[in-house]
Amino acid sequence: MLNARTREHISGLNNEALIEYVTVGLDLYEPEAVEFAREELNRRNIEPELHAKLRVEVSHAVDAQMSEEIAKESRPLARWGRILAFIFGWAILSPLWLVIWVVIWLNMYLRHQYQAARDLWRFGFLGWGFWSIVIGGFAVCSGSPQSSSGWVVIVLGVIMLLFVFILHGLRTQRSYRSAGRALEALPPAK
Repeated sequence: MLNARTREHISGLNNEALIEYVTVGLDLYEPEAVEFAREELNRRNIEPELHAKLRVEVSHAVDAQMSEEIAKESRPLARWGRILAFIFGWAILSPLWLVIWVVIWLNMYLRHQYQAARDLWRFGFLGWGFWSIVIGGFAVCSGSPQSSSGWVVIVLGVIMLLFVFILHGLRTQRSYRSAGRALEALPPAK
């Protein structure tokens, strides 16, 4: 059941906005609202040529908006962001830095920057592994009595690097597989 306020809103839309409402349709709006918008569009008796022209324009605008959303979702982390994530990757071990890191990640995720959010963690863990190897190497080379703990840090760093590379490889392989399925679903080129 459609309430009066929604009916009033749809009736108050101009022709182009009404056509956009119907074109976007069920992806964003309730079925009853879309049906009422179609009825309102039919009541207005828009010329078929104008209706077709507006529908094409709206369709292109919606496609452009969707393309922009997809581009935003797949945009990688900027170079400076990758460098900072790599340098401060070791800081994830600190509870305060971990909270800051999660807030930055959550901000990216909520703004639908999914690839950048993944890159933040990937480069952070790469940095963590690298700096663990470097710090462990210094501990081992210094010949201090704690050199055995230096080896432990080196091994943890190598495990972290392997973990990141394996996960990235699996993710890349999975995305290629899904892209291949999407290409197979397309109709053949003419």
